[in-house]
Formats: sequence, structure tokens, C-alpha cells
Amino acid sequence: PFILSTGKLSPRKNVHGLIRALGRIADEIPHHLVLVGGDGWSTEETYRQLADTGLEERVHFAGFVSDDQLRALYRRASGYVHPSLYEGFGLPVLEAMARGVPVISSQSSSLPEVAGDAALYFDPHKASDLGENLIQVGDDKVSEHFKKMLMTRN
Repeated sequence: PFILSTGKLSPRKNVHGLIRALGRIADEIPHHLVLVGGDGWSTEETYRQLADTGLEERVHFAGFVSDDQLRALYRRASGYVHPSLYEGFGLPVLEAMARGVPVISSQSSSLPEVAGDAALYFDPHKASDLGENLIQVGDDKVSEHFKKMLMTRN
């Protein structure tokens, strides 16, 4: 099982917070993390942080993928997480919702307006909040609840 996240590896995308959160709860869920997107301006720091957490075997950097590959990743993901500190709109959140994937989103910028009540939210500055949401999405019962809720909204 895996959790999916997309976006460039840059500080505003908060991949560091996501890795910290996974590190806190790694023993509680079996999920891997798949990161889709290109390198940003803090890539080396991200790799160092990953080494410090000991999660190298559970975090996978897919880089850029084709549209077909991205659709397949959304279909197979247990959940989608969008940990951004700042986001102009948040199209990946809509893409995940359209595919029936449970969404975990930061409470920043426009993201709560985009997802409405169809996402779990967290303070992007608190890895513990994100970790709690990762545990919930890792629970099959919660994932099924969110998939059903999304299907009734579409």
C-alpha cells in the first residue's frame, strides 16, 4: 500500500513536513510514500532528511510521469496527501478527488475551498497533525468511507 503526493521538491510544497510525519508514524501503518514531480531547489536537503529518518526504503521518488502513469498511481493509492505551505489553486487535490482517492490536505491558501468537506485537513506546520491523518487514511475503513463520500459528491 502507498500514499501518493505530487509536486516539485521545494520548501513551499512541504515535502520535509510530510517525511517528518511519516517518520513519526512509520511503525503504525505499512504504507510507502510515492512522490511524483521534479526536483526543486531543496532536493539535496530532502534526501538528507530522508536518510536521517531511515525511511529510504519506504519513500519513492518517481520524478515526472506520463498522464497514464499518474492516473494509474491515483487509482492504486490508498490516499493522496497535499502538504503545501502555499498553493495557488491545488489542481492535484481535485484530480485525486475525481478519481475517488481519499485526500489529506493542508489548511493553507485555497486548499480548503477546493476540497470543501471531502478531505482531511491538517496544520502544515505540525507533523503530528499530518501523521494522525496518515494513520486514518491507512485504515481501510476510513479510506472506504472517504471513497463513498466522494462518489456521492460526483
